Amino acid sequence: MWYTPSKLYWNERMAYISTAIFITLPYIFGISLVLRMDYLMIMFIMLVLYTFFKSYPKDISNINIFFIYCFIGFGILVKGGAAFTIPLFTIIFYLYLNKDMKYLKKIKPIIGILIILLILITWFSLILTDINGIQYIKLILGQETIGRMIKSKAHIKPFYFYLKQLPFTLLTLAPFFSLGILSNLNNIFKLDRWKKIDKISFSIFFPNFIFFSLLSGKLEIYLLPLYYAMVIISLRFIENKFIYSRYKIYNVILSINIFIFLVCSFFLPSYTKNYTLKPIINILKNNNNIYSYRFLDARNISFEINKKYIEDISSSEAIKVNKNTLVLVRNKYLNDCFLQGQIPCF
Repeated sequence: MWYTPSKLYWNERMAYISTAIFITLPYIFGISLVLRMDYLMIMFIMLVLYTFFKSYPKDISNINIFFIYCFIGFGILVKGGAAFTIPLFTIIFYLYLNKDMKYLKKIKPIIGILIILLILITWFSLILTDINGIQYIKLILGQETIGRMIKSKAHIKPFYFYLKQLPFTLLTLAPFFSLGILSNLNNIFKLDRWKKIDKISFSIFFPNFIFFSLLSGKLEIYLLPLYYAMVIISLRFIENKFIYSRYKIYNVILSINIFIFLVCSFFLPSYTKNYTLKPIINILKNNNNIYSYRFLDARNISFEINKKYIEDISSSEAIKVNKNTLVLVRNKYLNDCFLQGQIPCF
């Protein structure tokens, strides 16, 4: 599913090469070890974009229009607003590059909004049948959607956060991507020379990268739907600048990715033993008094230890707990716990 845009508008060989390099990128491989809803949302986003780009510039059929908005609606249900904003910004920006904004009428946005609203209203109606439904909807629409955009309670980062992180998360493609995006920006007024795959990848990355950089809450994982576009931008730069040796470079990149994968796999058992909570799972299961201190992510282990919730407490609250209480804390905050002297910490 990932390679369909490049298979349509690049070539089949590069579709498979770009997909292989994408799935073996150290960062992508690392986050793929944890099953997240982000991946399911990406599937819906890519289905939207594939359906649109396969139809454009011809008239798009009503059935494809219906599927586009259903995919957006399902993506919103799975993860949130990114399933709406990424296709929206990508399509609008692409049509702007093509000077064809009138095509928006052909995808019938008003009908589309009604389809999306129908899906959301149906979902909200089912949630409201639960006793805590109203509180859940407030949480989703407030803290988890609007809150993250305007004033996030967590993951607050400066606007340049993603720009600073990309060189690390894009290894081994970082230099090629940097030069590729600069080349695109330098040729932004020569769009008649761009191939369709270049316009598609640039439209997926550029407007959405700007949008996510402006949001209050930021995590590297939020940009996950944009990484395949970054791979295409990187490989297209190599293709244009290293015409005769490009396949050797692709093989080197892929080989380095696989080597890093093998090294990480070798050290994974040691990492699990020394840097995760797995070794103390049984201890946690047998204790009913468990809290976390400056460690909000500890709540993610609650299901594993059969607990409904793990509360994160402040230093003043920690002083009040008894000696039979376990407090989960990051290594860098261990001294905070030990200074209080009466609670065992992990």
